Amino acid sequence: MPSAGAVSSAGGLIDDGLIGTPRALADVADLRDAAGRRVIRIRLFDGWDLDVLPDRGLDIGAAWWRGRPVAWRSPILSDPGPGADWAHRFLGGLVVTCGPDNIGAPRDGHGLHGTHSLTPAVDVRWEQKRVDDELEVRVSGTIQDARLFGRRIRVDREITVSTGSPTIDVRDTITNDGLAPEPVAWLYHVNLGAPVVVPGTTVTAPAERWVVREATRSVPSPAVIPRPIAHSEETVFEYAGIRDDDVVVQAPDGSGIALSWTTATLPRLYQWVLPESGAWALGVEPANAPLWGDDRTPPLLAAGAALETAVRITALEDVAG
Repeated sequence: MPSAGAVSSAGGLIDDGLIGTPRALADVADLRDAAGRRVIRIRLFDGWDLDVLPDRGLDIGAAWWRGRPVAWRSPILSDPGPGADWAHRFLGGLVVTCGPDNIGAPRDGHGLHGTHSLTPAVDVRWEQKRVDDELEVRVSGTIQDARLFGRRIRVDREITVSTGSPTIDVRDTITNDGLAPEPVAWLYHVNLGAPVVVPGTTVTAPAERWVVREATRSVPSPAVIPRPIAHSEETVFEYAGIRDDDVVVQAPDGSGIALSWTTATLPRLYQWVLPESGAWALGVEPANAPLWGDDRTPPLLAAGAALETAVRITALEDVAG
């Protein structure tokens, strides 16, 4: 007989003979979108529903937590493809990775926010396995910033999610396979939208203070998201004195997201607020290099060396409402 309380976990449902295949609880579909780009769609019992995008640097696109959208989606409906700049190709999504050649405005011949999210991953694979009482799905692949003569930077990425878990883990190993030290800039552009980001949503960051790139009247502080405005204007903040703790983004109804990352290798934190009506967005951005200022040279990664970075996105339990 099925045990009492079996529905509390994926493992309980399986062990009690109530499930014919684990894919009923952790479904992974390898698809193509309307433009022919590969999408790995993951749907989890009591957990996340998200799209992993192999053709966009193995970033994360749409993401829903227990039926509620979390990721910001750009008003740009389709990618115009190579030849257009980053801003014209920014479709949004939960995680858009910037680097490894540049983050921020164009610099030294490198375009806005670099090439990672515009580069297809190779050796993409996924696996599903049982871990304790849940089903875990792990997607992995490799993204290169390489040329025949000179720079060869390799990013090995793993994305891990699980049934019954509010967390998404993105882990990267950035390796310099070249013969000389190379600058490596890295930033996770974590993009959140309504209904988590609404007027009155608060952002609590583990920092001593903040500075603003260009002061605006529409967003006087990073701590509270204002009402939408009827013109196009963005505000970018940098936090100083980062501590090992979570950034918490919380809507007035209690729904929200906590963000943690490897502060040892990503010691900087930025926040992007786009209060424009119809393009409404919040970006929380751990990074390893300056986004603005007179000296934006990224840290050097020695030949043969590797850099470990990670970001964890956790849905606050009240997201389910």
